[in-house]
Amino acid sequence: MTWLSDLDKIDRSKVAFGLLGFLATVGPGFLIVYLFKPELIEKLDIVKLTIFSCALTTPLLMTNVLANIVIQSKENNEGEIASVMGTAFASHIISSYSAIFLAYWFHWEFLRFVWWALGFSVGVSILIYFVEKLPGEKHKKNPK
Repeated sequence: MTWLSDLDKIDRSKVAFGLLGFLATVGPGFLIVYLFKPELIEKLDIVKLTIFSCALTTPLLMTNVLANIVIQSKENNEGEIASVMGTAFASHIISSYSAIFLAYWFHWEFLRFVWWALGFSVGVSILIYFVEKLPGEKHKKNPK
């Protein structure tokens, strides 16, 4: 067996969720550290930096998860938790990278960044909810 055949057996949805998790936790956390305390990048080893990056972004991610649970709780049953989590991770990625970009562009201090990131988290979750509610092809019933 070669590594290519092992690679072919990997479940693509698990890889997608892993990549989504990385983009939602480690990526923004590293950028936050680099933006506000760049000297920590050189001082910390990779394990500590990864843990610190996750610790910085987890509260914002939980804000997105809670906002999506509240917004989508009436439509979803317990079997669609992956949909809620996927939407929460996507909205977190959009809101965190947007807030990081604005903090870089306008030279914000950390506290202003946190408040804007929280506002973006809730706002993007609401926006995604309304976009998903737009009538489209997936909502039309197939005549038989």
